[in-house]
This record gives sequence, C-alpha cells and structure tokens, in this order.
Amino acid sequence: MSDSNSPTHICVVCGQPSKHFCSRCKTTRYCGKECQKRDWKDHKRHCVSKSAGEAKPAKLFAFGTRPAPFNLLPSDLYEPFPQPPPAESTIGVVIHCLGDQASFRMPKFVETRVGDLLGIEPLNLRSGHVAPITALIEVPIRVYQLPVSDAKMSDTSWDPSNQPATFLHLNPKDGWAPLYWQNEVGNVILVRKDGKRLLQEHAEAICDYCQFYIGPLFEEWMEDYPSVPVGKRRVDSAMTKEGFLKWLERDRMQGGWGIRLEKWTSPYGVTE
Repeated sequence: MSDSNSPTHICVVCGQPSKHFCSRCKTTRYCGKECQKRDWKDHKRHCVSKSAGEAKPAKLFAFGTRPAPFNLLPSDLYEPFPQPPPAESTIGVVIHCLGDQASFRMPKFVETRVGDLLGIEPLNLRSGHVAPITALIEVPIRVYQLPVSDAKMSDTSWDPSNQPATFLHLNPKDGWAPLYWQNEVGNVILVRKDGKRLLQEHAEAICDYCQFYIGPLFEEWMEDYPSVPVGKRRVDSAMTKEGFLKWLERDRMQGGWGIRLEKWTSPYGVTE
C-alpha cells in the first residue's frame, strides 16, 4: 500500500492521513471506525464492489483491536492471543482470497490438513483468536491468517480481499469488523477450537450465515439505532445456537449453498 501520508491517502470524513479503505469498493478511505460509521449512510448508496459478480453494496464495519465488551459473549473471546498454531493433524478449511481465486484458480473454500501447509510456514500463522459470532452459536472457530509471499505483495493486480473472513469478524455488539480484517486479509485457515474436524460445508454455512443473514440484520438495527437497545435486537436472538439452526434449516430447504442434504452432518454432531 502507498505511503499513508500521501495527500491522496486521506480520510474522506476528517481529512486526516489514512491507510485504511472500504474493503468492498477499495476507493473510499477512512482513518478509523468513527469516521467510517459517520459516513456509512451516504457511502452505502454508491459503494460498488470491484470484484465481478457483486452488484449489491455490502456493509463492512470497523472496531478496535479487540472485540468490545458485550454481555452475551463467552469468556473464550477474551483469552490471550495470538494463539499457538493448531496441531499438524488438525483438519481445517482454507478460505482463499479473491487474488488467489482469480490468479491461481484456487477454490474459495477447501478442506485442508494443517500439516499440508508446511510449505508456507504454519508456525508464522497470525492471530488464532475465536471469531466472535462462532462462539455465540457454540461452534467456536479460530481464524489464522496465512503468510503472504513477497511476489504476491508486489503484484498490484493481486487482490487480497476476503469477504467471508471479514464478515466472520463482525462485532456482536455493534456490527463492525476490524479495519485490519477488511484490508489486505489474504488467505486464512479456519479450525475448530475443540480440535475436531471442520468440514468444508460447515465453514461455508457459517460464513454465509454471518455475511448474508447476520450482516443485514445489523444493517436493519443500525437504521433504527439507538431506539432498540443491545440485547433486544432481532440480531441478538439470531446470534445463538437456536438462531443459527433455524437459519440453517431454512437455508438448506431453499437450496442454500448447494449442500447435499442426504449427506449432511450437523456441526454439533462432529465427533472427531
């Protein structure tokens, strides 16, 4: 990314230097969450994705470096991080960013054994914290960012955007994801905190649930904010195990993301 002090890299709201931008349109820059929130009502009207196939604006938000206090969050969201890498035998799911999908024809989601990532130094995986909403639905998932090669970083056509990873990090209190999970995310690997196998269809389902169900519910609440308090919003009851199961059943019945119903295993029924 260019020098954040360049005159062309300033926050559109306050005019201060900025190195962050909307991860969807990649043109509008902000210095932090407050300015991004202030600009949302205007920005959402013309925010258009640069990636092919996306016609509707998406709501991407920011909060600080840690999830804000939220009385419904389990204690595991406040454990120390970064966490150590998962065991090599762990089965997780890699989410490839847009750049890898376009340039290398990598699938968006792929089930992977952590040990098979040795070529990209899994010991350098970043973060490993639990994605907040996954803890609320009682399928806590750790998210690790994969290292990015110098060749990719120097390629201006390579797009590190990763919308599923961004929406996994919506803060359950205010609906905003960290700016550092909006910009230059790259590839990530998801693993279950309990060490059990994470099936690809479960990862896809949870990401779709966060992006296409929980995201719009936050947008609905923000239109009414602050008339509806935290704890009494529609999104609060949706961010539960029961809410996820209701959405899951409805999405499956409608064809959702194309899972084969006869082979479906509940994420709560995985034994190893």
